[in-house]
Amino acid sequence: MRQVQPSNGAKPFLLARFATLPDPPEQIVERYGQRWNIEVDLRSLKGTLRLEERTCTSTEMVAQELDVAMLAYHLLRAGIYRTARKAGLEPRAFSFTQVSNVLPVFLPRIAAAPDERPARKRSAAMLYSLSQCKLRQRKRSSRPRSVWPQPKTYPARHA
Repeated sequence: MRQVQPSNGAKPFLLARFATLPDPPEQIVERYGQRWNIEVDLRSLKGTLRLEERTCTSTEMVAQELDVAMLAYHLLRAGIYRTARKAGLEPRAFSFTQVSNVLPVFLPRIAAAPDERPARKRSAAMLYSLSQCKLRQRKRSSRPRSVWPQPKTYPARHA
């Protein structure tokens, strides 16, 4: 058992550790905190790239579809990483969905450039557009959540 402080500023809570790993408890708690990022990445991968259900019928085509989706996902993440590095921010400060809307607009234009000079110019324009895909800072509610009231029931209809 260990007291942990969430990164979002919420109250600390007691984390029960049921692991027989040889690692020190601090390292296990740190890894547990990274699980949230993994879950968010998997949700982005499945939802945004539409991997929840497959449309192919053969095993080979499903494998190819997954390979192409993973390639697209890593291309998006590389664009986010490059933009974040240039801006001096964390990659998670950028919206995966917004980036996935910007890249398909610019990549064909860059690929169709007649030579290196227009390609660099289009790449710079793409990086600028990607830099605008930052997640907004969410405002914290000024009042705590409350329990919703029970719905009102209406009297039975008379014949």
